[in-house]
Amino acid sequence: GLFGYVIGGNLTEIRNLRLSYANVRGNAQSGSVIGLLNAIVRNVHSANATVDGFADGTGGIAGRLSSTGAVYNSSFSGTISGGGLYTGGIIGDSFGGTEVLRCKATGIITGNAQVGGIIGRAASTPAQNSYWIGPITGTTEVGGLIGKGQLSDGVAKYSYSVGSVSGTATLGGAMGSATGTALESYYNADVANQSDNDTRGTPKSTSQMKCPIIPNDSCASGPIYTSWDTADWDFGTSSDYPK
Repeated sequence: GLFGYVIGGNLTEIRNLRLSYANVRGNAQSGSVIGLLNAIVRNVHSANATVDGFADGTGGIAGRLSSTGAVYNSSFSGTISGGGLYTGGIIGDSFGGTEVLRCKATGIITGNAQVGGIIGRAASTPAQNSYWIGPITGTTEVGGLIGKGQLSDGVAKYSYSVGSVSGTATLGGAMGSATGTALESYYNADVANQSDNDTRGTPKSTSQMKCPIIPNDSCASGPIYTSWDTADWDFGTSSDYPK
């Protein structure tokens, strides 16, 4: 991407950056902004991008997130194709990354195994207060938010996905597989082509996900967004998804 390799942990930061129409083709660890990230990304946005990675780790923002690296308040829109393992809308492969917080991604993702709308593989990395909108296609361990949630903290928290999820095995509307338990994370069952309702996430209809204008709004026919922080989320009108 724009940066191949960014290191320095929490002492190094890439911030306040916008890219438009990036077109990146790479091997392992490919992203429209950063290939391998072990630092902080904050307020970074890549719009209308195309990312093609031919080996493990392909992401909208970064191919791989590691060590004490983290991504905050960032977004991606475009098309992502991953030829190896670990393909995600924000991060392809996170192995030990601290967190992905307040991020959104939209577009089309096509990958192999461990494919997710926010993170392909999340090893001890939560995707929190984030959302994905668009279709996702892979083989095994494919989810609307996270493909493979590895270790207890590698889960979706206060997040949602809207879009079809397709593959051959271990599929989930929000998470394909999870060691830990997703926390108040939802997927749109009307479009996901999935019906799982367990520790990986909760299915809701389009109207249930759109209608609340405050957390736990009774219009959703049951508790939804109960603990979502209104300092982070705008619930809009009764015809909007939270953003």
